[in-house]
Amino acid sequence: MVSWGMYSYGTGNSMPKTRGWKTPKGVYKPPLRLAYESEVLGLKKVGETMLKNGKSKEVVARTLTNMRRNIGIKYKNMTPKNMQNQIYQRNMELYGDKYGPTIEYFRAQGKTWEQIIQSSSRPGGKDMIFGIKF
Repeated sequence: MVSWGMYSYGTGNSMPKTRGWKTPKGVYKPPLRLAYESEVLGLKKVGETMLKNGKSKEVVARTLTNMRRNIGIKYKNMTPKNMQNQIYQRNMELYGDKYGPTIEYFRAQGKTWEQIIQSSSRPGGKDMIFGIKF
């Protein structure tokens, strides 16, 4: 068995012991990760609504980035400590901030407001291992 906090996974041909979800690539993600991804993906509609209501791209990008960071903080606070420490270390190495990229980071990378809006509703973390591949 492989344990991720309160979630355990079988290995080999056994089935996972959670109600996680099998991705198209055969990876089971913990329910906590799925909930995080769902909330982040929901930011796309928030951004579309804000733009439709006349908000500037800069205001939308700043708002969505802040919302995304708050979602991340919420879920990181619920993440088991061993995984939480790995996430913080990864984020510090990649972005210089334990909670992930900031507006300042994106702008220093030359990202447009439109690109920041788009990235705010993508969960990312594809380089992290959240489940076991079967």
